[in-house]
Amino acid sequence: MNIESTIKKHWHETSYVKLVESIQYIAQNYHDVYALALYYYCDDDEPCFPKVELNFNTIEQFESQISEASSQAEAKWNYAYWLQEPSWDIGGENDQLLAQWFEQTPFYYSQKQMEYAEQEDDALFNELLEKGEQFAQLFITQIIKMVQQLFSENILQDTFGKNLPVIIHELEYYEEPISWTKRANPSALINEFMDACESDFS
Repeated sequence: MNIESTIKKHWHETSYVKLVESIQYIAQNYHDVYALALYYYCDDDEPCFPKVELNFNTIEQFESQISEASSQAEAKWNYAYWLQEPSWDIGGENDQLLAQWFEQTPFYYSQKQMEYAEQEDDALFNELLEKGEQFAQLFITQIIKMVQQLFSENILQDTFGKNLPVIIHELEYYEEPISWTKRANPSALINEFMDACESDFS
């Protein structure tokens, strides 16, 4: 196993433990949770700082938002209507293990290189941006694997008494993040969410 693979494995294992502990905290402190979400974005809009925030929603919150949303589907599945509780995150600018993994990939660049490119070299800027986006795709692949691991190890079943869908999303619900959710979850769990997306929450 090369250095990159070793660091990636360590980052994955450490992040997965954090994810499981956060999910267990939610189950212990909130009732009628029906779905979890991992909201994906990049700190400072830098693709080398990819991040997900764990959140969740409850039946009580969903029902309270029906009158505010355009439909029941929007109230239930659009993150804008969820609880928005203080969240738990994986990755981002302050994740030192993530930074170590990034340094070992073929996509690495320093912040000094990026700062120079932003000011002086458009071609280099586009090249570094593409590298960062390729690393962000590696990150998302690991996040999907973590969610799959939650199901294969029965974490959600054991924690909540049933499996819950885990929605991986951005601010907008479009084809790419929807595909992440499809890859990560058993299909039967996300049929309702998929129908809501296909109807544009109508």
